[in-house]
Amino acid sequence: SEDNVVWNDNRDGNFNVYLFNTTTNEETQITKDSFEHSSPDISNRNLIWTDKSLGNLQIFLYNLSTKETKQVTTDPSDHRYGMIDGNSIIWIDQRSGGEQIYLYDITTGQEKQVTTVQSMKLSPVIDKDRIVWIDSRSGEDKWDLYLINLTTGKETAICTDPSRQAQPWIWG
Repeated sequence: SEDNVVWNDNRDGNFNVYLFNTTTNEETQITKDSFEHSSPDISNRNLIWTDKSLGNLQIFLYNLSTKETKQVTTDPSDHRYGMIDGNSIIWIDQRSGGEQIYLYDITTGQEKQVTTVQSMKLSPVIDKDRIVWIDSRSGEDKWDLYLINLTTGKETAICTDPSRQAQPWIWG
């Protein structure tokens, strides 16, 4: 994915997903339908996006090598903030009655719930075996930064300053 850029644009009247290879200077339209697509992300040879083609926000996976599309999420809740890193796709949904972070392993096809605390969650970001996100468990107007190590299962509060934290990122 080092040579690829993904985005949405509405040049055909609906927001579809496009890919541009910076080595070959080739642009490819990935989605070609009348549904609004959003939040594309790419890692290695896999690309994801979210759309409402089935009535609610679902996450779809497109393999650049096989050119096959697969629906990743299937339950009736909206799936927001999708992100991919390597063979892991993460997102937030409310199927358990509150916002939780879920992970889908592309290699095994297995999905698992990552978080369990009932709270509003925003902006999850994954890098290898770590996920960071914004969490309101300390109060509705209090946004804190949390990290979970997927290998150990250990969750850590990174910043719980009284001010609001926002837009976390992790790398390395």
